Amino acid sequence: MISQERRPKVFICEPLAQHEYCHANADTQNLARGMASHAEVTLVSCAPFSDPLSGMECVKSSVADLNAKGEKHAPSRIRLVLDAIATAIHASKQAIKDRPDLMIWPNGDAFSVQLASSLCGGVASKLILHNAVLSPGVGTGWKFRLYWFFEKFFLRRLAKKGWLYTPSEEVRQEYERNHDIMIPADHVIPIGFRIRQLAEKRPFQSRILIFGAINNRKNYRCAIEAFLAQTTFKELVLAGVLQDENIARLLEELDVAGRVRLINRYIPEEELADLFESADFSLLPHGRGSSLASGTLSRALEFGVPIIGPDEGYISEWLMRYRIGIAFQTDSPQALVSSLEKAGAQFVSFYRDFKSDYERLGDEKSWESVAAKFLS
Repeated sequence: MISQERRPKVFICEPLAQHEYCHANADTQNLARGMASHAEVTLVSCAPFSDPLSGMECVKSSVADLNAKGEKHAPSRIRLVLDAIATAIHASKQAIKDRPDLMIWPNGDAFSVQLASSLCGGVASKLILHNAVLSPGVGTGWKFRLYWFFEKFFLRRLAKKGWLYTPSEEVRQEYERNHDIMIPADHVIPIGFRIRQLAEKRPFQSRILIFGAINNRKNYRCAIEAFLAQTTFKELVLAGVLQDENIARLLEELDVAGRVRLINRYIPEEELADLFESADFSLLPHGRGSSLASGTLSRALEFGVPIIGPDEGYISEWLMRYRIGIAFQTDSPQALVSSLEKAGAQFVSFYRDFKSDYERLGDEKSWESVAAKFLS
């Protein structure tokens, strides 16, 4: 346990800092802001920070290569591993000078966490597992299989040290089932969100928003088919970098009336408020097994937008515990049609309930309260 008699020093290591496609950086940003209420925070990366990580007055920064460039699309697995190793080496050099009490890795791999700690003398570290790192699968190439076995070895080592954390109980349980290693129940620390002042009322705009990288890890077919089958909402907006051309072809095939609008680009931070506030609900199109974490959930809550999400994973837990939206049966277009029609018909009461629970939600899930749990 870190002593509270002085402000501890915390490094937040972010290998994805320079990649513009990754809106998960917003969670790293808000974790850093929240942690700054309790500690001296340094954000460490191998390359310069992209939006939205830049310009945080309350957080120091340390960058290994000021000339390094990021990517607008998802980088390769090799690039991710190399960036994480570079971040680890730089973090260890900085740690020898600054002597931090703790290193937190919101993203990264187990080898890099172990490397950074070992090179600087064993600084305690915490890696947040956003998924349970399952088997590589039948069709996986040898390079990923090699990486997976390598990563699994170091994950086991971190688990024995008590350095693994998860954002949900589901991830913790799934990890234990697949890897036969215990993660303590109190190592579940949820993703938080940044609290903003909400409007008393929101006009109904007949628009649904799906925000984030558009890839095959989510069930976009279910979301698109369900939206086109209902009549309560007039427009569906897909906003984010298109990484799966099959989704573009799906829109050409199904959206004959032009009810779905695709914004195929990275959405800068300064545009997010207008984007979210132009929608009535944020739809999380997660499929079975991909509902264990969602950066979009915290972004939608930050901008005061109710949620339509799957009935599994920690998304479902939030929807059941707080009146922030409505759940649908995962991977069922028919169930999603019913949820969309209900959401549109009851929008006024939904928003009223959403606003009434927002304060309680903020007390428990604000980044300030979430960050404090990493120091206990």
